[in-house]
Amino acid sequence: MSYIPAQNAKHALRKVLRAIDQNITIVNGDRSWRNYAIAQFRQNSQEQDAKIISKQICAAVDYAYLVESVRSHRDLLFSYNISTSKDAGQMAQNTRTAAAVGLGMPKTE
Repeated sequence: MSYIPAQNAKHALRKVLRAIDQNITIVNGDRSWRNYAIAQFRQNSQEQDAKIISKQICAAVDYAYLVESVRSHRDLLFSYNISTSKDAGQMAQNTRTAAAVGLGMPKTE
């Protein structure tokens, strides 16, 4: 019976690491999120209660799904040219720069 939860845990870990590598680590080059996920799986590897193991595996799979969903949602927003906080900050910087040289930014609304 312990073979099945071990396979599920391995699958969940791979899914979490893949989501972290594709969406977090590649963006900022910081491997601390990956190391944290591995440490959490190792810390909980000696757990014997099947219900707790099942909840932890479900939480890991849900986290991977959340990371992927946030990325796809952000991509969807960018495809429709909807401003995000970084874009708004860039627009504010451009407005200040234009004002410094005596120009004005065109109205976008």
